[in-house]
Amino acid sequence: GLCAGAHTHRPGLSPSGSPGQSHGLHKERKMCCVTHSPDGIVGKLVRACEIVAESAFFDRVILFCIVVSSVTLAIENPSIGDNSPTRRALDVIDIIMNAMFFLECFLKVFSKSFKVYIKSGWNRLDFLIVVTSAIDLAIQIFAPSVRLDIFKLFKILRALRPLRFVARVRKLRILASTISSAAKPVANTGVLALGVFTIFGVLFMQLLGGKMNSCSDPLIINYIDCDDLVDGVKRDWVAYPVNFDWILPAIQSVFVLATQDDWPNHMLAGIDATDTRTGPFQNKQPGLVIFYIATILLAGYLVVNIFVGVFVDC
Repeated sequence: GLCAGAHTHRPGLSPSGSPGQSHGLHKERKMCCVTHSPDGIVGKLVRACEIVAESAFFDRVILFCIVVSSVTLAIENPSIGDNSPTRRALDVIDIIMNAMFFLECFLKVFSKSFKVYIKSGWNRLDFLIVVTSAIDLAIQIFAPSVRLDIFKLFKILRALRPLRFVARVRKLRILASTISSAAKPVANTGVLALGVFTIFGVLFMQLLGGKMNSCSDPLIINYIDCDDLVDGVKRDWVAYPVNFDWILPAIQSVFVLATQDDWPNHMLAGIDATDTRTGPFQNKQPGLVIFYIATILLAGYLVVNIFVGVFVDC
């Protein structure tokens, strides 16, 4: 009752009769360089691990563990004794959290293969944190008396644990990606800002270079009278902290003005400046007000708005 020319073949065989080529009826997968069938024991384990790793409940559990781990890091302080109940509780929590993070990493690697897992930048960060945390935990358990500088690096890397929270919150990932994409434009803007600060710093050096000095004794005005002892204490001719004596402190001073940190007092100190050998005199150069205001507007507001524009554009 078969039509002429029809061909029959057994399931799992191709029309040519060769096994394993039946148009994907039994698609094979690779897990850590080992080929396995989805219907086999390994394939079922892989599928189970994938279901667990991608479940919303497991993701919430890991988020909770990240929060708890971050809180324990915040609680840490040198005053906690080695044998105190707080220390023991923190150590137990640390072991449990590390176990959960290791389990998550294992499930993802086992279900996806390490090659696929490690392609993601966020997974690389997770893997780095898990590995360094495991090494740090192993050192604490098996070699607590060993004190090497390289071991301190693993403790420092524990501070990266809160970053795992970013990898699981979409809005935070978008924010992190925006910051990452803005790195090059921000660097270019930073060079521009440095150029602006340098220009204003050079201008200030021409106006106030070496003039914002005074004697440690406020009753002394001249440099010559400042160089002696009073009641066994030597007088010093010192510069105002925010000064423009040479290019580096000049750029730093312009940056301080741009941040508007206590800028009225810095401006008044510049206005009171007289000469390199005499101390300040009130309102000696009132015209400098315009120059200070211009610096704050251009070096401060303009540069800050450029930075904001870079981030918005990214």
